Amino acid sequence: MLKVQLSYPNYSNVIKNLDITDKLLRDALITGIKQATDLLYKTVKSPGYVPVDTGKLRDSITISNFDSKKISQGVFADMRKARYAEWVEFGHNTRSGEFVQGSHYMHRSFQSIKPQMSDMIKGNLVNKLSHYKFNTKSGTVQNINSGQFAGKF
Repeated sequence: MLKVQLSYPNYSNVIKNLDITDKLLRDALITGIKQATDLLYKTVKSPGYVPVDTGKLRDSITISNFDSKKISQGVFADMRKARYAEWVEFGHNTRSGEFVQGSHYMHRSFQSIKPQMSDMIKGNLVNKLSHYKFNTKSGTVQNINSGQFAGKF
């Protein structure tokens, strides 16, 4: 299976260090990862990235189910529908031995929007955390809008 996976590998370490922000960060990361995955999906399928002959390869591109334990989701070409997806991405040898270069449609798509994807994830985190005031003296976190204390850190 050919797949580009988006995840936040140090998520558990962040949560351990920021005990009370578990729900805040988790929700923000989930939203950011889902938005970034959707952008990647749309980009891969857009003209100029995935080569189209019959449309089978383009139509095989889909989004994986969200993995809530890993905060992870991916975009992949379903090789059950287009078994040649990997060959188109990476290249292949013909029967005569000639090498046909890959189009790198997944890689090019990812590289073209990588900064935007990163900004989406960061933006969600910043937006979520901007609703809270962190008091380093008392070690408390308070919701700015409601005044409710969210916990201690």
